[in-house]
Amino acid sequence: MMVRTGIIATVLVLAAPLAATAGTPPVEVVVYRAGGCGSWREAVATVKAAARELDVKVKVRVVKVRDIDEARKINFHGSPSVVVAGVDVEGPEVAERSSSFG
Repeated sequence: MMVRTGIIATVLVLAAPLAATAGTPPVEVVVYRAGGCGSWREAVATVKAAARELDVKVKVRVVKVRDIDEARKINFHGSPSVVVAGVDVEGPEVAERSSSFG
């Protein structure tokens, strides 16, 4: 799954007011990945580049999804999955897909 820079930038723009004032904590970004996924590093780099360009503070955390049970528990829909301030950058339609592992 390719991470779409435009989608990440859009979600960061929407979350930017949360990080716009001094002393406000950075926007939380979680990159979920399966063990064999090689694209998660690109996803992290894309998030950081978009945040830099938009002048938005972010805190990026990478979470390795270990098995299908964990994938179901967190509604993991593919690797990598990028969640910004609790919103999956793939949009609400991703919630309609069944959880997957890989």
